[in-house]
Amino acid sequence: MKRFLTLLLCLALSASLAACGAAPAPTEAPPAPTAAPSVPEATEAPREDGAPKVDESLTQEQTLNLLLYSDEDCAFTVTEAEFNEHLGLRVHVRCENFSDRPVMFTWNNTSVCGFMYDPFWAEEVAAGKKVNSIIDFDTYALEQLGVASPDAITFTLTVVDSEEFLDEPLVNEGFCIYPTGKEPDQVVYPEYQHKNGETVITENDTLTFIIENVEDEVSEYYTLNCYVANHTGKNLLITWDAVSVNGFMVDPFWAASVAGGMQLVTQISFLRSDLEAQGIEEVQNIEFTILAMDNDDWDADYLLSETCTYNP
Repeated sequence: MKRFLTLLLCLALSASLAACGAAPAPTEAPPAPTAAPSVPEATEAPREDGAPKVDESLTQEQTLNLLLYSDEDCAFTVTEAEFNEHLGLRVHVRCENFSDRPVMFTWNNTSVCGFMYDPFWAEEVAAGKKVNSIIDFDTYALEQLGVASPDAITFTLTVVDSEEFLDEPLVNEGFCIYPTGKEPDQVVYPEYQHKNGETVITENDTLTFIIENVEDEVSEYYTLNCYVANHTGKNLLITWDAVSVNGFMVDPFWAASVAGGMQLVTQISFLRSDLEAQGIEEVQNIEFTILAMDNDDWDADYLLSETCTYNP
């Protein structure tokens, strides 16, 4: 039941979010993963309509015909990429539906240079139709992750029957593209920059979880800025369970997915009104159980279940 509720929470977060005292002395954590992810690159699959595939790298503005996937049901092509240091990266794509039913195209487990980034993109295409679409990557949001240039983007292309979401996906395949024209061995995967006063909640073979600091200014939220590194080769779903503040149960309703070998910068926010309802004026401690599960196998045992305390 817990896992089902967590799945519903993740779906709700994906639909609603748009982008994303003194603390104890920091504990030294191992460096975040910096190697390029082992995700299949675009292939040389021939187009069914006979259109040629342009086999060249993207530059600042370049039209191309990079076919990533094609079969009897659908095709997905990256047609162009535009990069502007002020506006960010815009990836132009074409979604084609060859089937006799409507389908939904989405990107999942998306990362930019090793950091998770959700572009919140999806396109529904009617039977026998196609659509041109744009997937945006915001410059400011990337800078917050420490990514100076979006040189490598990994993602899972998922295509499902729009009327049968619970059925097996028609497509669920990983790719890596290089939209600024750099070769794979030229891409820089930035390391995590540790913060003064951060608290390492846990570090092990499964993940590193760090609370960097607290945003406690006057607002409707009490927010923890956090960093997560997935040290496994599995896609993880990470949640907090049995959360209490100063001994009172208060749930931030937070969950996050982190692809294998990737990093995540995230925020965990408590509604100020929820804290006030428990008579909490100052947060003295937060207790929780951090859970990590294989996001591709919900029947498997938890990879991590650890009770932790944070004293802001």
